[in-house]
Amino acid sequence: FLGAQLAVRHLLAAGHRRVAYLHGRDRFTTRQRLLGYEAALREAGIAPDPHWVVSSSMAPQAAREAVAELLARDTGCTALFCVNDVSAYGALLALGDAGLRPGADLSLVGFDDIDLAALTTTRLTTIHVPKLEMGALAVRRLQERAVDPASPLQRVLLGTRLVERDTVAPPPVALLAGGALGAA
Repeated sequence: FLGAQLAVRHLLAAGHRRVAYLHGRDRFTTRQRLLGYEAALREAGIAPDPHWVVSSSMAPQAAREAVAELLARDTGCTALFCVNDVSAYGALLALGDAGLRPGADLSLVGFDDIDLAALTTTRLTTIHVPKLEMGALAVRRLQERAVDPASPLQRVLLGTRLVERDTVAPPPVALLAGGALGAA
């Protein structure tokens, strides 16, 4: 939730007011990211529009097809938040297919900060998830529970952070003036 909120706030701070969301399979984490996306829009006074949301299986090709569908809708969106970096990679492919430049024609933020995010031709702005810390903490908690099975359960929330790279910029002037995203 908070990571998605951070991603969308970053896009809003860059000047975007029509932010699309590439959603994934329905599960707890993806529902939380959708709620964070919607909350960030609402706190900026923007009503979430269901036409700005498209779903995919999170595989790169499925994401590519979903983003192509979104671009064909002519929503006027100038930015896209993706449920994870793998789907963001598919979004990068769809933008290339449409002749759009990530960060110049459409801003894009992923989620997870996988190695691929820094290795794509246009390096992906993303939300870093501290996976190594999560794993170490989980192992430590398992060890503690093995020693004392009656120890209380704990819920631990680790923070995320934004990793700024190349895919976020202010919206293109033509789109702010009413031009269509993906229009040739």
